Amino acid sequence: MLSTILPPLLFAALVASNELSIYNFCGPTIYAWHQGSQVKPLPKVDNGSDITTKLDPDPITGGRNIILSYDSNGINNDAPTIQLSYQAVGTEGLYELWYALQTRNGNMVKGRSVDMGLSGSPKCARLEWRDGKGDSGVKVCRKFKFADLRLCTEGMGKGRV
Repeated sequence: MLSTILPPLLFAALVASNELSIYNFCGPTIYAWHQGSQVKPLPKVDNGSDITTKLDPDPITGGRNIILSYDSNGINNDAPTIQLSYQAVGTEGLYELWYALQTRNGNMVKGRSVDMGLSGSPKCARLEWRDGKGDSGVKVCRKFKFADLRLCTEGMGKGRV
């Protein structure tokens, strides 16, 4: 009996919820920060690699930002950035994710594509920018599970969502 229960439990542990994976296909290293009531640097994202972070509510403000830049000090200066603003409402595993993706201080990936897919129920809105610049406006993803943010993906297929 344990052998029939264990594989689904292991699979559930591997498919984490409330996560964002950031993929870099741009060339230069991308620096990332998680900003809410505190700023936390995330691991850098080298070309051809990815990082994963949780999208959890900030305990004080409720909302947070993920900020991406080619500049290692991009969160503190006027370097071009891509900013994902979000607020996760509810309980883990059943979050309703309110989100907006926008460029700040210019176009970080000018002429390149930005693609963001989210998994939830019902299907969540996919964001696709072909010129690297945009402002998605506020969107909502009910029963949010995970998201992929892929930078410089022109000519590539869609991610896992």
